[in-house]
This record gives sequence, structure tokens and C-alpha cells, in this order.
Amino acid sequence: MKVAEELLNLSKQLRENGIDTTEIDQNIESSTRKISRKLDVLLSDQPTVYINDKKCSLVESMSQSLIEQSKVLSLEIID
Repeated sequence: MKVAEELLNLSKQLRENGIDTTEIDQNIESSTRKISRKLDVLLSDQPTVYINDKKCSLVESMSQSLIEQSKVLSLEIID
């Protein structure tokens, strides 16, 4: 996230100096969308995720609990 902030600041500085940043801004936007999708997977109910090609898993007891919780179904009350 720090890199994204630095890129946004760089883009702003370039614009302030009259440099066209259209392509840079498009790349930043595309990268931000990709990061957002990856964060969604990382923070969702996944017992195992890969970060920088390294497998990170919950301990088995926590993983089983997470799986059981995700199976709980509920009905939404509609008025």
C-alpha cells in the first residue's frame, strides 16, 4: 500500500509540473483494482491463502471451525 501512495504522490507532482500522467494514472488504477481483488480473496473465508508464493494456512482446528461457520445458512426476513 505504501508503494501505491508513493505512486499517487509522484503522479500528483508530475501533473503539478505540467507532465501528462494519463498513462501512469491508468496503470495505478489498474494496479489498485488488482490489489483490491487479491485483498478480497485474502480477507474472505479462506482457510489457506498464498502470499508471495508462500502458502499460509490456519491450524487445522481453526480451519475446521471456519468451514463449519461458512456452512451456516440463514434466511433473511423481508417485510
